[in-house]
Amino acid sequence: MQALLQRVTRSMPWFVQDLASYLLGERCYKLLVWNVDWSDVACLRLGLSKGLGLGIVVFGSIIKFPQIYKIVRARSATGISLAMYILEVVAYTISLAYAIRLRIPLSTYGENASLTVQNMVITLLIIAYSPMDSYVRRITILCHSYGISTNAFYVAVGAFLMVVCSLALASEHAVPPPLLKTLQAFTIPVSLASKVPQMLELHRDKATGQLSVLVVFAQLLGTLARVFTTLTETNDRLLFWGFALATVFNAVIAVQVALYWNGNEKYMEIRDTSTDLPSVAAVARPEEVHEEITEEDAAAMKELDREAMKLDSEVITEVQIDGMVLMKLVKHCKDNHASNGTNAWGTLLGVDVGGTLEVSNVFGLPNARSERGDEEERSTRTAMQYMTEMLRLLRQVSADVNSVGLYQGCFVGTFLNSAVVDGLNMLSALMEREGNQGWGKAVLVVLDYAQLAQGNTTVKAYRLSPAFVDAYRKTKFQVQSLIDYRLTFSNILIEIPIQMRNSALLDAFISTLTTENTPVPRLVPQTSKESLLAPPSAHVPPSYMDLNLALEPVLVSSMETTLDTLENCAAEAGNVGYQSRQVARRKCIARGSGPCGLANRRRTQTV
Repeated sequence: MQALLQRVTRSMPWFVQDLASYLLGERCYKLLVWNVDWSDVACLRLGLSKGLGLGIVVFGSIIKFPQIYKIVRARSATGISLAMYILEVVAYTISLAYAIRLRIPLSTYGENASLTVQNMVITLLIIAYSPMDSYVRRITILCHSYGISTNAFYVAVGAFLMVVCSLALASEHAVPPPLLKTLQAFTIPVSLASKVPQMLELHRDKATGQLSVLVVFAQLLGTLARVFTTLTETNDRLLFWGFALATVFNAVIAVQVALYWNGNEKYMEIRDTSTDLPSVAAVARPEEVHEEITEEDAAAMKELDREAMKLDSEVITEVQIDGMVLMKLVKHCKDNHASNGTNAWGTLLGVDVGGTLEVSNVFGLPNARSERGDEEERSTRTAMQYMTEMLRLLRQVSADVNSVGLYQGCFVGTFLNSAVVDGLNMLSALMEREGNQGWGKAVLVVLDYAQLAQGNTTVKAYRLSPAFVDAYRKTKFQVQSLIDYRLTFSNILIEIPIQMRNSALLDAFISTLTTENTPVPRLVPQTSKESLLAPPSAHVPPSYMDLNLALEPVLVSSMETTLDTLENCAAEAGNVGYQSRQVARRKCIARGSGPCGLANRRRTQTV
């Protein structure tokens, strides 16, 4: 057996032999590899340590891939602690710089570089797939306003910080050796503290969520092997105690994962069936909750919670606009068109419940066009920055800050342009990031100036079709992409029914304007109390504005738009006819039909 192994080891390529000699030393290489003599305990321990170290380095370069794949596949970071990965990135960076500066063998720390990069990727994925707060929302809107991908921005910032920290730690001028040793000692509590949030989250949820079981047990085995390699090769006390304590904490997390292996479904059942938890309504109104709650009341509150959860819908089927919101929208569009002749646009704020989009507030956005008629070239950068600032100010006064769509003023029906499509796509992406799963939930409310000039408030609501949104996000608009997604002029937008809704106070005020109240002759004037009880009002006469003919500017604009459309249609028809003749000519040439070419020449001579 020994002779057979010697024949194998001595026939290895020269670079493998040189690498083994460099790692083991000349004496241990001759004993263990060349002569296959394993009687020397010191060389055997060194060989095992080097083998384990190199195996950990290789395996560490892919150890977090299952976790990354699980997060991306589920599009969720449930059950994963963000604080743990941030602290691990800090600890790995310092340990990597410490090992490089002290020239510790590569087999004892080589996996730190790849683990740092993988932890950075997981950190960015946790941020990307977590519900957005106000800070992340502002970053996302700013990135979209400058045409930058949010994930690319996070990756660039993380890579920049990691490179700067690594260079600073690797430089003796920036970080002296005593300070670096202190930082390495500081990594021990940091590394241990990074495990605590994950332990608490597992204990709280009683479920593993999207946490990869393979990664957890691989980390336990890796830190256990590092304890052996550190004692064998370096005998560095700081590294040893760091790996030893990390092994203990990793063992605790592994035990929790084993206990809560099938805890996801059990956790959901406990949430649904438990009667000890207060309902959503009780949490919203704690002052109305009594200390003693009967089982019947708890069951009723749970039923209300289930009904509230059923209100979520993936498709917007109706839009409700408040009367005051509509007045603000009309005033902004009318004033903007009267002052500079441009089409006003703005942001809709509200909430979607059960497929109904309730618009509770609006505010206008600045126009970024340099001249009239340059509508297709308008940039959304200034508008998105303005919207970010407005949302921040509205949040400070506890107003509604949920962006649900855009409104656009138009003249004679022309309203769709690239800026509107970009804005709707960005708002749809933001709404999906907050938990909605439907495509194109953002709506577009359109107000027609031409009808407004005649006294008719014509408001319509649209949303982008799912096929158009999918094509817009994945491919460029070319002939083949339009064919693949079956896009035509008729299925880009989907019209949604729109309803007006007034508050009770506004309805009461309008009723005083439309109720006839004939004054009775009096000798003594009415008192203030009597005036409040019976306010004087007059009946609003009916409006016959619908019977009036259109104004001359509207007729002229309508005719101009119609003629332009007819000219474009005639030009496209000519192009289609030319292409069809070219196709017919090529078919004739392919078939070798002589009369077809002769007929074409005769037709040309006749012309």
